[in-house]
Order: sequence, then C-alpha cells, then structure tokens
Amino acid sequence: MKIIWFKGDFGNQVFSCAFYNYLKKKYPQEKIYGCMKTNYPIVVNKYFDLELPKSNRYLDMLLFVIFGALEKMHIDICVSTDDHFKENMILYNGYWQNNKFYDRDNRWLKMKLPKDIGQKNLEILEVMRSTDSVSIHVRRGNYLKHKEIYGIDTENYYRNAIAKIKEKLENPVFFYFSNDMEWVRENMGDTNRDYYIDWNTSDKSYLDMYLMSNAKANIIANSTFSYWAAYLNDNNIVIYPKEWYNKMSHINSPSIFYEDWIAI
Repeated sequence: MKIIWFKGDFGNQVFSCAFYNYLKKKYPQEKIYGCMKTNYPIVVNKYFDLELPKSNRYLDMLLFVIFGALEKMHIDICVSTDDHFKENMILYNGYWQNNKFYDRDNRWLKMKLPKDIGQKNLEILEVMRSTDSVSIHVRRGNYLKHKEIYGIDTENYYRNAIAKIKEKLENPVFFYFSNDMEWVRENMGDTNRDYYIDWNTSDKSYLDMYLMSNAKANIIANSTFSYWAAYLNDNNIVIYPKEWYNKMSHINSPSIFYEDWIAI
C-alpha cells in the first residue's frame, strides 16, 4: 500500500497526478491511495483528464494529521519526501517537481475544455495563431506575501526575456497574463499595442493556461501554472527564470526544465 499526500494549488496537483501515474507503472500490484486534505481545493481532475488515486474523506483528516505530525517531527522511516526521495515507501509527502516522473511527450496531459470557451478567448486564439505570439505570465498576488521564498528579480528577468524573444522572432506580439493585471498594465508592455488577458477569473482561470499553451513562445513566471502551459505547448521557444526561488531562501530550482528551454 502507498499513500500520496496531494499538496498545493492547481499546478502542483498536476505534479502529484504525474507522480501517481509514475508509481502505478512502477508498482502495478500495489494499491495506491491519496490524501486529499490540503489548503487548496482539489481541482486538477476538473480541468484535466487525469485520474486521481482512491481516497476517503473520513480517512483524509486522519492521514492529514499523520502526515503533519511526521513532517513536524522530521520522521522519515516510512516516508518519502522531495529532499529524501525513496521510491518504494508507504507514505509520500512532497511536491514531486521533477520531470523524471513524466514523459516529455505531453499527450498524457489533456485539458477538459468546454464547447464554448467564450468569444473573447476565441478572438485571442485567432490572433495568437496568426502572429508571432508570445505569452508573458506575471505571478504576483500571494507571492508578494512570501517574497523571502518567491521574490526574484522580475524587472531584469522580464526585460532580458523580452530582449531574447526579439532575437528569436521578427515581429513578436505580446500577450500578458497575470493575477495582478492592474499592476502589469501600469508597469509592463504597451497598452496600445499589447494584449492583456484579464477576463478568465475564478473557475475560468484555467483558460489562461490554455491560451498560453497556444502561443508561439512562452515567457513563464516562477510558477507551476505557466510551467504547465509551456509544457503543453508544442512550440519550442520557452524562457524561464533561472532563479526559481529567492536567492536567500537557499531552495534549489526544481528539475522540471528541458535542455532546449532558455534560462535567464
């Protein structure tokens, strides 16, 4: 028996599903369960055609307490974690941000799209497909509350990333995505020329990921949300921040990037 604690928001839940599939292939005879008690609602199977491990809401609270206690007491006798990964364990407590757990071929990851994605999104898709479109994702919001972890030199990063794109594409057209579009409009791009996608909110925000996955190139934030958008994109120009975390946090960048992606 194996139990995976699903942790984090939408993007992190995709990593957990990928890890679940990895364990299923490695241990086909094992029963694998999930602990779905987390600080975020489990939405990954709502937006992606992905299978979740079996879970029980009555046991989830008990498992949540067990995982939390083991983590607090730094007990890893039967636990596999990101820092101390042991493949054949009983309990798995991590975010599993490592592309060794899933294929580069993205056909395993299919979005569940409504028949009608909205007129505005259809119009943006048409422009993206007919131009040298570049999606730029700017993650702010809760990142501002945790600058000691997620605070990176965004000004230099985006400036250098846009300069690199202009070396690659003759007539790039920029499409901005953010959870703080007011700030982006005031500080980035040209409001008379660029596109600012600000209408896919709440339970429609996953449509931003879909739009980004259709751009000719992606400039992603240090965010799993735009990471998966770039991963889903069959175009191969992807720029990502070399420093995924604040330098002072001493947290290593995850092993999720590919050799043909550009680190800045």
